[in-house]
This record gives sequence, structure tokens and C-alpha cells, in this order.
Amino acid sequence: MSPPNRRQHSVARALEISRSRRGSGVAQVSAKLPMKHRRSLVAKLMPIPRPLVVSPPSKVVMDVFSKTTRSEIMARVRGRGNARTEMALVKILRRHKISGWLRNQALFGRPDFVFKASRVAVFVDGCFWHNCPIHSKCPSSNIEFWKRKLSRNAVRDAKVDRELRRQGWRVVRIWQHDLSGKNEHKVVTRLHKAMKVTDNMNRRR
Repeated sequence: MSPPNRRQHSVARALEISRSRRGSGVAQVSAKLPMKHRRSLVAKLMPIPRPLVVSPPSKVVMDVFSKTTRSEIMARVRGRGNARTEMALVKILRRHKISGWLRNQALFGRPDFVFKASRVAVFVDGCFWHNCPIHSKCPSSNIEFWKRKLSRNAVRDAKVDRELRRQGWRVVRIWQHDLSGKNEHKVVTRLHKAMKVTDNMNRRR
């Protein structure tokens, strides 16, 4: 490495003087240098201005998605969860050799299972989405939103039940937690009873 030239030596010496005499200021140090070196020295010694730091506002939980996008996301989540519960009921129906049911029928309220011959409409209700009295729990965030949402679901379910009954259907709603092994016999009993009642009613007509 080549030895420092006269300019570098002068600047280095000035920096040493500035460190030992911080109270004397930049002007005293720069006065000892040739004029052509003072500008570079002053630039080195001048304090770097600190950027203005603005304190962030108080933390507010905001949805990063638009209302439409959020609705589509929640619909997909609900669809996947409901599909699993529906398949659980399908397995129960097949194990107990209960036949005559159809899915995806164009009835008011879109029942999950329809027994056309007995005119029984079956809904498999998720505990969260349909306000299960045992397991339903409102999320801790966006509480007001979820209260309104779940309340609207309950109102819609009641409306669907009234309309289907008005059309002559018997409505059976099965909770998600009823599809566990220990409650399976209760589900089968309810379905048999609903179909038997409607069959007897049809015979009387």
C-alpha cells in the first residue's frame, strides 16, 4: 500500500485534532488547513441529519381485503368445512343402509340432503356458523362483525325452516357435533322418525 500523500496526512491530522478538541468546533480545525481542503473536512465533520421519525398511530385492526374478497374467502372456508361434515353423514347413512336421499337439490335454502319420497329436508349445521348452543363461540377480534354475521345466519335458518314447512317439507337439522360416534344412533333415530312421520301423513292424505 502506498504511503499517504500530503493531503491525506493533513486531513487525518485535522480529524485527530477535532476528536481531542471537540469543544473547539469545526471552525478552529478547518482554519489550520489550506482553503481547498476545508470544504471536504467540514463535510466529514458536520453531523449527519437524522431523519424525522413519526410515531405510528395507535394500533387499529383493519381487514387487508375488500368486503367482496373477504366474503369469498369466508365462503370457501365454510364450504370446505361443510363438505367434511356432509361426508360424515353420508358414511352414517351408508352404514345404517338408509337410502333414498339426494344431494344438491334445488329447494329453498339448499338442504344438504333431501328425501323426496318422504319429503324430508336435512341440514348439517356447523357448530360455529349456525350458533350451536354448546360449542358456538364468537371470535375475540372483530366482535361486532361476527355478532351481526352469526345473528343473520340464525335468522336465515329460521326463515328457511318456515318456508320449507309451508311447502310441506319436514326439516331436520343435525349439528356437526352430533356426527361423532357416540351420537350416531341419535342421528339415525331422528331420521327414521322424521321419515316415518311424513310417510304416515302422506298415507292419510
